[in-house]
Order: sequence, then C-alpha cells, then structure tokens
Amino acid sequence: MKIRPFWVFVRRYTVLGMTVFLVVVGLTGSLLAFYKELDGVINPHLYVEAHGRTLLNFDALIKNADDLIAPQASVQSLWASSAAVHFSVSPRQNEQTSQTFELNYDQLILDPYTGGELGRRWGAISEG
Repeated sequence: MKIRPFWVFVRRYTVLGMTVFLVVVGLTGSLLAFYKELDGVINPHLYVEAHGRTLLNFDALIKNADDLIAPQASVQSLWASSAAVHFSVSPRQNEQTSQTFELNYDQLILDPYTGGELGRRWGAISEG
C-alpha cells in the first residue's frame, strides 16, 4: 500500500508545475488585449497625432507604400487607425536573377495624414 503516497506526490507536483505554467501563459496572453496601447508606449515614433488634419484616402496611401518599397516588395494588406497605417508587405521576385528579394522587414508604417514613412519592422506580436 505504499504506491498511493507516491501517486499523491506525483499529482501534487505535476499540478503545481502546471499551475505555474498556466499563470505565466495567462498573464502574458492577457497583454495581447492591450497590444495597440503597449505598442504605442514602446514605439511612439511609429504613431502620430491628428492635430486637426484630414486622413489621406486609401488609394493615396497604397500608392505611397508601393513607391517606397518598389521594386523589392509589394503590399499585401493594410490595417489603419487614426494614429498610423500598417502595411503588410512581401518580397517580389527579382526579374534579372529570378530569385526572391531579401527583405529585413515585413511591415511598413505610414503617417495616415501625410503618407510619409514612419518606420519598418519585422513581425508583430499579434501574429504569434
């Protein structure tokens, strides 16, 4: 009958280990709810204030993005707010070498009021 204390011991420390893991996952995962606010605090240079200006239309913003990244990349998608417009970009194929261009970024961030570039970066926490 000494097998029961062994399994009680195993269960107790397994559950404690899982609890620590789940607390860490829960706390770090809850930060994703505040992604936009945290990104604004960490990267204030990638966001602008309106100051009474009017937003550019999406056609003008897409043209500016294409002009900035051509011929190495193309715009795949965008998500916009009044503080910044984020473009998801992917590399194009080089016509001379038939190989894909190497990019050190996959996001292009533009000012939604002027269309000027605010920055480029690789990856986003919201994509995992």
